[in-house]
Amino acid sequence: MKGLDQIRGLFTAFLEEFGKEGVTFEMTCTSVEGEYAFMTWTAETPDNSCEMGTDTFVVQDGKIVGQSYAGKVTPKG
Repeated sequence: MKGLDQIRGLFTAFLEEFGKEGVTFEMTCTSVEGEYAFMTWTAETPDNSCEMGTDTFVVQDGKIVGQSYAGKVTPKG
């Protein structure tokens, strides 16, 4: 996905899922070097198990100008 319009739906779905009762989230690593921030994490939601998630952000002048995400997500049930 690329651009605000394409990504907006993904973030809306993430916020809904991670806003449910019973969600656990653990940040396993964070690293910030200059304008780059990298983090790894794990999570459990009522619907999915995220064995591994990563986010990388590029921040310039206090604004996120680039972001990437990768994860291993397994649906439950």
